[in-house]
Amino acid sequence: MTSILSIQNVSRAFYGRGRVVQALSDVSLDLEAGEFLTIVGPSGCGKSTLLNVVSGLMPASEGAVVFKGRPLAGVNHQIGYVTQADNLYPWL
Repeated sequence: MTSILSIQNVSRAFYGRGRVVQALSDVSLDLEAGEFLTIVGPSGCGKSTLLNVVSGLMPASEGAVVFKGRPLAGVNHQIGYVTQADNLYPWL
C-alpha cells in the first residue's frame, strides 16, 4: 500500500536574536489512507511546527513532505488540523 502522506527526514530550525532553535530534527513517518494520527507531547516539543510544515504553512529546513505521491510545494488545501486551543473563535 502506498502512503498518502510521507514525512521524510524533516527538520525545522528557527533563527533569531543571535541563536538557533531546532524545533524538529530528522522526523520521518508514513501515513496510509484512512489512518488517524494524534500528535502528543509537552509544550515546545515541535507538535505545531510539524503540523505547519505538513500543511505547507511553513517550509521544512531540511527533508521532504510527500502528499499523494507528490512533493509538497506551498499550502496544501487538502490537509487541515485542529488545535487544542479555541483559536477559531477568539472572542469566546
